[in-house]
Amino acid sequence: MAAVRLSLSKNSPRTTLYSKKKTGTCMALPQRQRPAALCFAAIVALALAGLQPAYGVIRRLFTLEEIMALSEVIATAEIISVDADPRKRTAVAQITGTIKGTSKFTRINMNFSVGQEWYPEAMVTNLKIGDPVVFFYADQGGGKLGCVAHTNGFWFQLFGKLTSKPDEVWWNFTHIEIWLNRTFEGTTPELETILRDVLAGKRQPPPPNPDKRPLARADFFDDNKRKMPITTVPLVIRSATGEPSTQKVDGFESHTDWRVANWADPATLETPDTAARGRVMQIDYRPGGTRQKVAVTCQFDVDLSAAQRLVFEACNQSDKPVAVAIGFNTPPDWQYFESPPVTLPPGVWRYDCTVDLETATFKTATDSEFASPILDREHVTKLMLLVYDTPPEGRLIIDRLVPDDGKIFVRALPLPHAGGQARGVAWADFDNDDDLDAFVCSSQMNRLYRNDAGEFVDVTGEVGLRGGSRCAGWADYDGDGDLDLFVSTPALWTNSDGTFRDDSALLPTLARRNTEGAGWIDANGDGRPDILISNGESGIVLFLNQGGPTTWFTDASSEWGLGKSGIGVGNGDFLSIADFDADGFPDFLYNYGNGVLARNAGGRLFEPALDAGVQYEVSNSHKLGTAFGDFDNDGDLDIFVPQRRRSRLLQNNNDFTYTDIFDAAGELTALPGNARSAAAADFNGDGMLDLVIGFHDAPARLYLNLGHNTFADASAASGLARYAAAGDVTGLAPADWDHDGDMDLLIMGERTHAAVLINGAPKNQDPHSMISIRLPRTTVPGTIIRLYGPDGGILGMRQSGLAQNFSSHAPPGGMFAVRPGSYTVSVLSTDGTLATHALVIDSARSHPHVIVGH
Repeated sequence: MAAVRLSLSKNSPRTTLYSKKKTGTCMALPQRQRPAALCFAAIVALALAGLQPAYGVIRRLFTLEEIMALSEVIATAEIISVDADPRKRTAVAQITGTIKGTSKFTRINMNFSVGQEWYPEAMVTNLKIGDPVVFFYADQGGGKLGCVAHTNGFWFQLFGKLTSKPDEVWWNFTHIEIWLNRTFEGTTPELETILRDVLAGKRQPPPPNPDKRPLARADFFDDNKRKMPITTVPLVIRSATGEPSTQKVDGFESHTDWRVANWADPATLETPDTAARGRVMQIDYRPGGTRQKVAVTCQFDVDLSAAQRLVFEACNQSDKPVAVAIGFNTPPDWQYFESPPVTLPPGVWRYDCTVDLETATFKTATDSEFASPILDREHVTKLMLLVYDTPPEGRLIIDRLVPDDGKIFVRALPLPHAGGQARGVAWADFDNDDDLDAFVCSSQMNRLYRNDAGEFVDVTGEVGLRGGSRCAGWADYDGDGDLDLFVSTPALWTNSDGTFRDDSALLPTLARRNTEGAGWIDANGDGRPDILISNGESGIVLFLNQGGPTTWFTDASSEWGLGKSGIGVGNGDFLSIADFDADGFPDFLYNYGNGVLARNAGGRLFEPALDAGVQYEVSNSHKLGTAFGDFDNDGDLDIFVPQRRRSRLLQNNNDFTYTDIFDAAGELTALPGNARSAAAADFNGDGMLDLVIGFHDAPARLYLNLGHNTFADASAASGLARYAAAGDVTGLAPADWDHDGDMDLLIMGERTHAAVLINGAPKNQDPHSMISIRLPRTTVPGTIIRLYGPDGGILGMRQSGLAQNFSSHAPPGGMFAVRPGSYTVSVLSTDGTLATHALVIDSARSHPHVIVGH
């Protein structure tokens, strides 16, 4: 590329930086009327080869002071989404502040697909969610905007145009400014500090470094520095950002000696190396097969005697289900054992595919019944992967095929948060596609992760959300059939076909804000979701939903016994919402003083339950999150309260009182100190609610419910300590995210990242089946689900969708593990509507039975 010539306007001595004009001479744009305004004009270069026009890099040695003077606006931002798909290549940055001028944008949408040479691929590879950016831009005239930006130690150039809807503008990328690293070569946070100090008169800008060499392609694509994803494998892969190094990425699938067996259908086999997943196995089916079976084999010498099972991830990229089995050869005489097949639905990732190695469930070369154990597991000499029911075309991806010792949580899908006070998490199907998306809160910026066929994609900016909060929850407040978002700041975001509009003006104004805990609650039982907020010294706030259209929410705090003169006035923190007295009206437990349990008296007001026996230690230096759950399956809600010292397990006596039974709760009594968060769910599928407990300074722990109010410490078997997100835990939200009949966990590691932990608990010895009750996504939070046996006796209850622990929210619905037999499920809606469903479970370990709707 030819050297770029810098042009000065004939009418002004002002230096100019940018132009989109494709021409062989460097043109200056007209000088604007205001003397202080920037005239962004021309640096243009021509590619000498063929004289093709191109946008020019800036070769002139600019000082930081010059760039500051030439900019009308200097804005700070954070990357909130990146799409590295070669067909798209986009990123979105959320504006977080301005250093100079006033930005008309709240976000910058960047189109990297139109850039030059290797620059676009370098941009989307090096931009990560959470990265800081500084934008320097000015109007070139006619609303055309020129911009340089700094992130991750390099500069790049953009062009945009100001319209009546600035946040819908897409800025086009041209190139990385490979010479501007001479102007400033530090980090972006350092640059922000310098810019603020210079404009405040506290310091002089640093001088440029003329000896600094320009950046080159090798600085972005050096395999020893940044391993790039191969472009020949169109995988939609999740980021492994933040996963602990102790979790192996590459397993048996990474071996390069796998071969396609010639006695099965034809296929192409590769083991490409990818940036996020390491080496994966990729099998492409080829036309011409007649057996509908593909087999690939590899010679090994491996000892599997200590392993309970093999675990792997798989993605069936075809238009029909396929089944995958694992075959083993062992000495002597090459004995062959083949596992029962695992069925893979089309188009989605499965993260917990398992083959149990300790059971007599294998077929052999001489017996087609799945009834034999694997013999001589200590000397496996060959592995075979068989794919049954293969279509004529399609692809199968296998990853992380590794031995496992029976851990409950087998995978973590990291979800980066923005730092700061990272507290609440929430599940919701915001885009109405029948899978669960994840919302991750922090005081810096909230993030919405869309579930795309088992892969989470940050779409916060794409759907129009912005801002941060300590917690949030979802409900269909306007009754239009999709889920809207309330965040605790407070703010209200109305969902319109998957994009969001800031309708915070529909909420009453708070004179003073110190909001922390919050949740949706149908306080008066009218079937409309209301809002409950803890607001420090201003007390608890209740916004009643009036149903619109002229008025949506009114502040009913005072008449409900709340507000500045009501229950819970003081600097508490989070609250949990639950119907503890089972009268159909939700109550709440607020972390203030010695704990504030408030009873909803008939949908008219809240009154303190002073004689309920609920007392615990609350301190602003040790914020905590409580958990309601029917731990003894007697049909009412008990409470677990994590504490800095001795925690509490409060059994509901079904007479408006509780008894602390912690000291008789088995191994739970040895719970370490500094517990601060908890959630209840049946993680091992035995019909009893277990406890996952988070700590301020240690990995989370799992306690399995043995019945009779005793718990066993299963922390080692849980595998929680393997995952970075399980340390310093705040928010917790269990859900059967992948619809496979067990409870996964959305977890917030305040100092690391959030994650979805995939439940792969061994089930082959379990005689239970799971009843999964999936309610409509717009079900008002607080719906109560009860399970009854054939004699009409209560077998347990679940309350759906209400705030728990750090005001986190699980999705609508519930799960029960049962043995074969006849059962009745009742669903009590918040407006008093009761529906019942009879069902028969005729075999153990059957697939989940799903009831949709009321």
